[in-house]
Amino acid sequence: AVQRLDEPKGKETQIVGVHNGSLDNWKHKHNGKVFEVDSEWALSRIADIGDDAFKEIEGPYAFVWGDTAKKHVLSMCRNLGRPMHVVFSKDRKSVYFASEAGMLAWLCERNDIEVENEILALEAGQIYEFDSTGATVVVRSRKAPAVVPTNNISTFFKKDKEEPVKQKDT
Repeated sequence: AVQRLDEPKGKETQIVGVHNGSLDNWKHKHNGKVFEVDSEWALSRIADIGDDAFKEIEGPYAFVWGDTAKKHVLSMCRNLGRPMHVVFSKDRKSVYFASEAGMLAWLCERNDIEVENEILALEAGQIYEFDSTGATVVVRSRKAPAVVPTNNISTFFKKDKEEPVKQKDT
């Protein structure tokens, strides 16, 4: 689902995003009854409270969003319930993404997109920022606060510090 949220009065940020998943209990959370679909509610929470929104979001998800407060930045976050894959153009001026690695490879091949290297899987529980303000795409990641069942906590966050997406040498 693609949602565009109108900018609320007095609000400095506007979010446009894509969500793959099916969220649980969102209607019973802050302002849940105001929205018709879970994507719209979740993106509204991201616009309102930033990374802390992921403490409230339950159920399988992968999000990609742009925020007017961070021009030239495309953010992505996923949990264990949904995959997300990315690949960079050969000139590193573009990043392409899809939930399925095979579909992403097929789309790049079909559209004659020259890619830099192999397709990368984004790690669950990280927020990735793809910043294109310079000549190349810069990637930063940080832990996303999340609602995590205690039996999964050791596998949910695998990295202890911020670091860029690692690529294998070929």
